[in-house]
Amino acid sequence: MELLHKKFIIDIILALKNEPQAFNEIQNQLKIYSDTLSRRLKELEKLGIIETTIIQGDTGKRIRYKLTSKGNVILPFLVDAMKALKKAEDLL
Repeated sequence: MELLHKKFIIDIILALKNEPQAFNEIQNQLKIYSDTLSRRLKELEKLGIIETTIIQGDTGKRIRYKLTSKGNVILPFLVDAMKALKKAEDLL
């Protein structure tokens, strides 16, 4: 649970909810420093929440990050929590 308190962890999980993304795509979407993003991705991968996929293309390798089955189990709870927080903010 301590991991979820770290900055950008929830944002990264939510960024990967629809499709796998490259490092730069996540970085541009979240406006996060590359060293911070790299650390968070490693933490999430170590816990089995995300995984990397290497795609070999004409221009070389591309690494994509995606949610694992464990990540997909966590996702609905995070989405619901974010909706609840938004509702609470609107009431203030």
